[in-house]
Amino acid sequence: MSHIAADALTPAGVRPWSPVDDTRYSLDIVRAKNPLANYALLGLGIASATLGIWTGGTAAGL
Repeated sequence: MSHIAADALTPAGVRPWSPVDDTRYSLDIVRAKNPLANYALLGLGIASATLGIWTGGTAAGL
């Protein structure tokens, strides 16, 4: 789901209901080749995974 959401940030957008509905959804915020946006999303993914592991570990008493 996160990859689809990231693709929706680009001008190409996504067609989540294809082939039933060919409507394209795009926020057109950044280009897919934008290194700053790509590194920001990578950092967000790493931070989210780390937070999930950390909170899951503390909830289990690890």
